[in-house]
Amino acid sequence: MVSVPSREELARLAESIAEDLCSGMSPPVEGNPAEVARVVEEALRANFRSEVEIERAAEQALAELGPSAAGMDRGKLLAGLRERIAKKKGFVL
Repeated sequence: MVSVPSREELARLAESIAEDLCSGMSPPVEGNPAEVARVVEEALRANFRSEVEIERAAEQALAELGPSAAGMDRGKLLAGLRERIAKKKGFVL
C-alpha cells in the first residue's frame, strides 16, 4: 500500500525544496520561496493522489481476476498491474 505523508510532512518537504530552489548564487528558481513551496506542495500532493489511485485500480484489477489468479504470486501480480496501469496513465512509479 502507498504510504502517504501527512500534510505537515509534505509542507516541510515542500519548504525545504523551495529553499534549495530559491537560494544560492544563481538560483534555478526566482520568486517568493513561500509561493514556490506552495506550488511544490501541490505537485507532491497530486503525485501521491495519483499513486493511491493506481494502487486502488491495481487492487481492483487483482480482485477481478478472482480464481484465475490462484496459485500466482500476489505481490508480483499486483506489482505488474500497478506498472501497467501507471504506464497507461503516463505516470512513472
